[in-house]
Amino acid sequence: MIIEDTSELEIPDVIETKRFILRPYQEGDGQMFFDMLEHDNRDHLKELLGLVASSDEIEFVEKWICDLGKDWKDHDRFVMGIWSKSTQDFLGHIWIEPMNWDSGHFEIGWFVDKNHQGKGIITEATIRALIFIFNNLNAHKVTVRIRENGPYAIKSKNIAERCGFIYEGLLRETIKLENGDYTSETYYGLLKSEFVSLEIYKSM
Repeated sequence: MIIEDTSELEIPDVIETKRFILRPYQEGDGQMFFDMLEHDNRDHLKELLGLVASSDEIEFVEKWICDLGKDWKDHDRFVMGIWSKSTQDFLGHIWIEPMNWDSGHFEIGWFVDKNHQGKGIITEATIRALIFIFNNLNAHKVTVRIRENGPYAIKSKNIAERCGFIYEGLLRETIKLENGDYTSETYYGLLKSEFVSLEIYKSM
């Protein structure tokens, strides 16, 4: 399906799983995000968030958060925070990048607070996000890129495979690191026809 006008899409304000609430960031969420960074997450998220992870200015983080909220409203990209239903704790986030609206190709990525790893948070949230991508954004395919030398490469690959993604290949030395070395990226892909046939989709 070709999307000529994304304003016609039905985009929910909140997405829920059994344990979590996923929603776009709002004005004022910067303090919460900053507190999460301060809680032993700066080094953990440096590779993914760059200057945001290292910033000691709440105003800088708040502006970034507001920009993400605007991107959601404009349908430029879709970034969702993840909150616990039971404790209201902020746990991580998922980002969705439209790679090609015409062909229905999207990319997805994620992170979880270092203090909440190993609880199945990202797997549960990603499965629900995939339902959103395929059903609400009319995607045909979703891709995951995983940096080979990243500290959480193995965990991310395991998450991708649990969510039904299929290994598609390795792009060798496509990224230059700060120290001048090069690293590669692993690509995983998932088609809508594959996802809707999975038990994890039927159980949500």
